Amino acid sequence: MTIPSSPESVVSCSAPQCGGAYSTWGFGWMSSGAAKQLANNQTQSAVVAAGTPYCVARFEQQPNAVASWQALKKSTADYNQSDYVTKGGWATLAGEKADSDITFAVADACATKLLALKELNGATLSSAKQPGNISTE
Repeated sequence: MTIPSSPESVVSCSAPQCGGAYSTWGFGWMSSGAAKQLANNQTQSAVVAAGTPYCVARFEQQPNAVASWQALKKSTADYNQSDYVTKGGWATLAGEKADSDITFAVADACATKLLALKELNGATLSSAKQPGNISTE
């Protein structure tokens, strides 16, 4: 058995090459690179979980929220929906740049939550992706 000379030499493939898995060696030990990637992923997940309700609230509080929701709903691709939320400024957290990975991740989660809304500012929203499917009962 050959023992690796450094922790970095233990990992024989990167996370994407290994199907997103983290390479461990022995009793739960992992390389510093794998540990750093895992920590980064967990941090981003926590920020997205905290930032998504903030994004949804900011979206709902705007005066033209229903019209903005209709425009968001018209977007056909997930990327366009996330881009719409990012450009609207609702997903940008304090201290983050609008083009950061975290902002894009928050925008994606926010768009998903917004599109799942059944009601917005007293208007009943339709789940169909067709313009004009909204009633203001």
